[in-house]
Amino acid sequence: MTNETLKRDLERILKIHSWNPTESELERIRIEFNNLLARGLKLNIATCHGVISRYCSNVIFRIFEGVDNSDLNALLSQAMKRNNK
Repeated sequence: MTNETLKRDLERILKIHSWNPTESELERIRIEFNNLLARGLKLNIATCHGVISRYCSNVIFRIFEGVDNSDLNALLSQAMKRNNK
């Protein structure tokens, strides 16, 4: 998965309204997700929002009730595949 694909998928799944991450920020986000998953943590929307906010101070999320994490888990599986290649 390229960083551009990761960016687009994060925008869609995490309901990112606006942001402008650099390649370096996207890579750090990917690494942190991988580290959390490697420690056996199950990620949810709130955790992912926290990770992204830590690296991208200009991010704005659209927040809705009743969030579904299934797309998020699929995205994270794809992100992990890139690092394992």
